[in-house]
Amino acid sequence: MSANTYIPIMEGKFSYEMESEPVTAYSLVFLDDVQSGRVWETVFFNEPGIVEFDLYPMDFFFDNQRRGTSLNDKYQSYLHEQDSIFHIYASMRLLPEYNRLSEQLSEYKNNTTQTEALDKQIADVQKQINTLTLQYDSLSTLSNNARKQLELWEMNYVENNPSLIGLTHILPVLENKEHYDEADVNNYIRMYEEIYEPLFHDNPLSKNIETILDNMAGSNVGKPYKDFTLPDINGKSITLSDQIKDKIAVIDLWASWCGSCLRSSRELIPVYERYKNNGFTVIGVNEESSVEKAKSVIAREKHPWITLIEVNDEINLWREYGIPNYGGSIFLVGKDGIIHAINPSAEEIENYLKESLE
Repeated sequence: MSANTYIPIMEGKFSYEMESEPVTAYSLVFLDDVQSGRVWETVFFNEPGIVEFDLYPMDFFFDNQRRGTSLNDKYQSYLHEQDSIFHIYASMRLLPEYNRLSEQLSEYKNNTTQTEALDKQIADVQKQINTLTLQYDSLSTLSNNARKQLELWEMNYVENNPSLIGLTHILPVLENKEHYDEADVNNYIRMYEEIYEPLFHDNPLSKNIETILDNMAGSNVGKPYKDFTLPDINGKSITLSDQIKDKIAVIDLWASWCGSCLRSSRELIPVYERYKNNGFTVIGVNEESSVEKAKSVIAREKHPWITLIEVNDEINLWREYGIPNYGGSIFLVGKDGIIHAINPSAEEIENYLKESLE
């Protein structure tokens, strides 16, 4: 199975045959979810045998099931145990309502710049904002508290139940280490080195973890960016340093199947438009299996900045930047050529620009 394989769904069903060696973790996602930028992955293991799935739309993701081999059954039991213990976290099934409130709150806030003739309407809207804010904050607090409890439970599970399930959990923690406490990240590194590496030395998941650990000691925040040359959609070779010299820049490495990458890039567009004439630029790199595929997704996304193309990891750029799973990452580079942040939000990038360009 390649980095991204497309499996057609016919009359609500699909089938696919794949190699069972080495046994490791794979993920299923719906293509329309990826393109919308909202993706949660249904993880499974390619053990020999038949694996069956019950898959639901994004809003009912927590009801997804996998079954049919011992490791997949064990993983499903692990998720069920999670859900049975953390009823509060399971209440994230309220996520559609959470997202609706968030979007509505944002819409109301954006509409408070009406003319004086609409003052009364604005006052009514402000009352709704206050009500929505209370509801939104309540759900947010509920989610954050539950997440902290869940992270502790997961950490204990990984340490006391060494298996591919635990290894599957370590990888995304290290990939998204900026979202975890430093002490927790260091604890996962310790568990990997002491427990998991000896057991799963040759597993592809371990190879990805080793790449992350190597890059944590290399290209990271506070280190210079790594220069490269790649073609644009017209085949013209573009060198990164020529484009970002003496500018604040975002290096946006993304792939069409990475929903979070698509979402982050789309959120960056308004920031780019506001600051593109003030010493700020964005250079995107799209990793795809072919130039034709890259041109298609680049045309669809309509990014207003230069986008370069890397086909089949031809210059190992993802590994150079410590992205072993071929998803993507955003790097904020200062005028000094130093990486100042990895995977900052659009809001954090704009705050940095305000401070640096004033």
